[in-house]
Amino acid sequence: MLWFEPSAQAPAGFVADHLNFPLLHSLSRKFNLASAESTLLLLLALQEIDPPTETPRWPRIRTWADFAIQFPHLANPRLLLPGNPLRLWNLVQPTRGRIDPLPLAQAPLVLSERILAYLLNDHTPDARLASVLAVSLPPRVLTPPQRELALAIANRWRSATHFTDFQTIALQGQDPDALLAIAGEAASQAGFQLARLNAAHLPAPPADRQAWRTLWQTEALLSNLALYLDATTASREECAAASEWLIPCGGAILFGCQRPASLPASFAHRHAPETRAEDRAELISSLLNGHAPADPQFARRLAGQFDLGVSAVYRACLDTHQTLAQAGPDTDAAQTLWRACRERARPRTGALTQLIESKVTWDDLILPESQLALLREAANQVRQQYKVHDEWGFAAKSRRGLNLTALFSGPSGTGKTLGAEVIANHLQLDLLRVDLSTVVSKYIGETEKHLSEVFDSAECGGAILLFDEADALFGPRSRVSDSRDRHANIEVSYLLQRLETFRGLAILTTNFRENLDQAFLRRIRFHVEFPFPDRETRARLWRHAFPTATPLRHIDFERLSRLSLAGGNIRNVALNAAFQAAAENTPVLPSHIANAARGEFRKAEKPIPEAELRDLLTATS
Repeated sequence: MLWFEPSAQAPAGFVADHLNFPLLHSLSRKFNLASAESTLLLLLALQEIDPPTETPRWPRIRTWADFAIQFPHLANPRLLLPGNPLRLWNLVQPTRGRIDPLPLAQAPLVLSERILAYLLNDHTPDARLASVLAVSLPPRVLTPPQRELALAIANRWRSATHFTDFQTIALQGQDPDALLAIAGEAASQAGFQLARLNAAHLPAPPADRQAWRTLWQTEALLSNLALYLDATTASREECAAASEWLIPCGGAILFGCQRPASLPASFAHRHAPETRAEDRAELISSLLNGHAPADPQFARRLAGQFDLGVSAVYRACLDTHQTLAQAGPDTDAAQTLWRACRERARPRTGALTQLIESKVTWDDLILPESQLALLREAANQVRQQYKVHDEWGFAAKSRRGLNLTALFSGPSGTGKTLGAEVIANHLQLDLLRVDLSTVVSKYIGETEKHLSEVFDSAECGGAILLFDEADALFGPRSRVSDSRDRHANIEVSYLLQRLETFRGLAILTTNFRENLDQAFLRRIRFHVEFPFPDRETRARLWRHAFPTATPLRHIDFERLSRLSLAGGNIRNVALNAAFQAAAENTPVLPSHIANAARGEFRKAEKPIPEAELRDLLTATS
């Protein structure tokens, strides 16, 4: 029990009004303080809340020497050494001065503001930590295996009897939301509040890092916190630096990382179970809560298409509920949820790919029936991939050979890219066109790194990859004569391997099929030849080129079909003719089409068919 000299007794009730003695006892227990250390803390706190007067009501302690005089039986010379809990946890600091340092015993003692606030029952975290420590967490939505891991971590934490008994746990996984949810559940089960710190917020200078470590340790003990140090977006170097900061920290700490890193041997390692498609399907069915689609297989197909973590699935279902509540009961719940999951899973590859917004349908794609049948079959296989690969067990036998790759070949302007857009819109999937100018790099290994990012993002997001002018990247390997040939061949070999394990649809378009490496052709499941359109097809293309709202006069589509143009060229002519007519404020006339057609033939470096154009101008209906 703490006591004072009779002449320095506090008035009855004053201390109880200002200091919470149970909190002082708790503080002493948390930091393992001896009686002398607790006494010194109390006296310094009392002086802060009751400034000195002519007749002090308790001993006035300004320095350790003052304390030694008042309480000689408690004054241990080691009381203010750096290893003492008062100094170790930054509870009390002597201010010795920098220019002419005072002896330690005569230096004024400064009580930590955070400790004073704690004793006054103010549990607001230290302001220096509050700006970077996040304690608000997403909903703890976990699969059963993930929940089991969280409980195992909590049990491990419960078995620790002292702050230094805890072992830092490296939690590795590809889903940052799942790692955070596991950390939150483990902290809750063990009786902690979880604080999240981004590894990027750690200060760089070593002295500042040490100060931060002390701040964190003190706050963890005061507020009963567990720490989740989030390094999921950090580089290997940043992971290593952050893990070094954790080595002497102590307390309940989880280190979250995505990629394998060289971590200290003192860390325990745990791998977060991945969210399986069946887990997503069960979660979707349970969260829809009365808005279940009519198709009982919908949840499984959706779960197999988009590789979302459970937190993202939860948010997508929450978005769906909100949309349905605003739009009314007639809104299609299945389509609304599909769009929500698609947006949550949308790949973010920066400049490596371009997202193509597709609104074209099968009616916009004018091809012979055999080619249309192949395209529909490719789309159907994408739709049924989860059932065949996962439910029917083909993927369990081998990941190789399950790739769905389509080659669209044919002359320029025959609809190859349009075909990819139609399939993407039909399946309601993102279409990502790979930007070869940013993917291909002159630096060794960079091209493969970019391609890996593109394939991984597209696979998680359920997107369709479009390699336009694919022969530039998928060209044949050559005989090695120098280092450039060797690295070019490595890039092609990597593409072969990655295509073979890609679980989405990859579409390659080329004007010159013979320029592709034969190894790619063996891995193509669908080869669709886009032929140059015949007269009948060209007539259909011309009719389709003008929207119904476009005013036309004296346009003969049969005569237009005599112009030897591919579908892409026909669209260009129609658009340019429409602009000419709009400038003249008239309907689109044969003269507008003839002028636009001449420009298109010149651009393609083809002879201008003046006879056909003159015949076009003679049309009267």
